[in-house]
Amino acid sequence: MDAPAPFRKSIALTLPPTTGLLRAGWGPFRKCAGALAAAGLLLAGSFQPAQATTVPETTFSALVAEADQVVLADVLSTRADWTGEGARRRIATFVRIRVVEALKGGASGEFELDFTGGTVGQETLRISGMPQLRPGAREIFFLRENGRSVCPLLGFWHGRFKVWRGAEAKDDRVCRHDGRPLMTLSEAGRSRVTDAPAPSPQLSVQAGMTVPEFLAAVRTEITRQQEGR
Repeated sequence: MDAPAPFRKSIALTLPPTTGLLRAGWGPFRKCAGALAAAGLLLAGSFQPAQATTVPETTFSALVAEADQVVLADVLSTRADWTGEGARRRIATFVRIRVVEALKGGASGEFELDFTGGTVGQETLRISGMPQLRPGAREIFFLRENGRSVCPLLGFWHGRFKVWRGAEAKDDRVCRHDGRPLMTLSEAGRSRVTDAPAPSPQLSVQAGMTVPEFLAAVRTEITRQQEGR
């Protein structure tokens, strides 16, 4: 008789809709992280199956203002492990990135982004809507409270812009988290759900903003905010 397969403990958590998220210092998410991190909750498996997490829409200007760091970076690797002590102990996925260009916050070299959730051994903690980063990708990140919040990307997917690589760096294009090309700055922060429709075949990525154009817009917005205009 075959031995039974190992039992996998899996927790799926839906974060509730939150108002004023970007301007609230992520307090609601920090409280949620503390609750789900308690070992007793993780082992009890008392959460309901996850649906879509929702995050309030925001603007390009707000993303620039609220971010601690803004970087163009390459994703190098991912690993999941237990982290924290006592009631703050939790499963986290650590994503190592290499900074290609820092626009805000002065980051350089390599460092890890701390995302709550992942799989360690037979235990899984999954948060609906948590961005999944893949090694080899180049992306633009708007970061806030890395290591102190459930997700280090500002507004979950709002703070993530994928880079479509062209033949040369000047041809690289900016896409939203779901792969749709970013056509104008007004589209940044406008998607409310994670399961947005797939990009239309008629909507070519090459029609979107180039990475140099987007980075220049970030620099211009940082300067405008610093000068109080």
